[in-house]
Amino acid sequence: MSSLVFAVLVLNSIGGKIQGIVKDEDAGTPIPYANVIILDTQLGTAVDEDGSFFIFNVPSGMYTVEISHMGYQTKHVTGVRVEINQTARLEVTLKQSPIDVAPVTVISKTPYISKDMTGTTYIIREAELRTVPVDYAIEFIAFQPSVAHLDTAFHVRGGRATEVQYMIDNVSIIDPHSGNPVISIPKGVVNEVIFLPGGYDVEYGRAMSGVVNLIAERPADRIRAKVYGKTETIMPFHYDFGYQNYQSSVHLPVSDRFKGFVSF
Repeated sequence: MSSLVFAVLVLNSIGGKIQGIVKDEDAGTPIPYANVIILDTQLGTAVDEDGSFFIFNVPSGMYTVEISHMGYQTKHVTGVRVEINQTARLEVTLKQSPIDVAPVTVISKTPYISKDMTGTTYIIREAELRTVPVDYAIEFIAFQPSVAHLDTAFHVRGGRATEVQYMIDNVSIIDPHSGNPVISIPKGVVNEVIFLPGGYDVEYGRAMSGVVNLIAERPADRIRAKVYGKTETIMPFHYDFGYQNYQSSVHLPVSDRFKGFVSF
């Protein structure tokens, strides 16, 4: 597999959805037309007359959602996790406040069982990615159930290595002639890895034994660089096998709505 140099531009990225309802804390009645904003993003919406709201195309990751309305105390819901093609559900209550007071912060809880997942799904999140001893994102599945790792190939549930569908943000990176990934994705640019060993939807029609979907990290709001390296050339010459691996990524935000990063 060849090395990778690519840029990501956030214009209309794929992702998940945040769905919720906003109610009065005392009366339990819906609060229409409240403002719902995902902090540190350009995403938000207004609550409908029945108190419900939807925010679509939210890139996967962890967010803080702000809910506000005139005459009510502003509330921040932290730890809202959004997964690709999944729905994060919130139920928020606001307390009436005739005067301005400091916002209230609550922590969102991720359900143990997702009603939106119809098949076996393993999700390796960012905190876990940093601790797994691999160099490239695809190698994370070697530690998952149903996977056999032979040389540089991965076999899922006894299938051929070429029967696994590899994707970046739902876009296939498979060579149609060889059936192998055409690029190697550095682990430093991946926010999470979604592994489906079976029971996946028809949208993954090419896959015969498994699906690996790599979710790229969100471009930062400010210039940021990350460098990763591994080498054993510092050892004495008779222990030196010449192994070296260096990776880096640079985030280059141009404006609030035009952001990206380069990895090589």
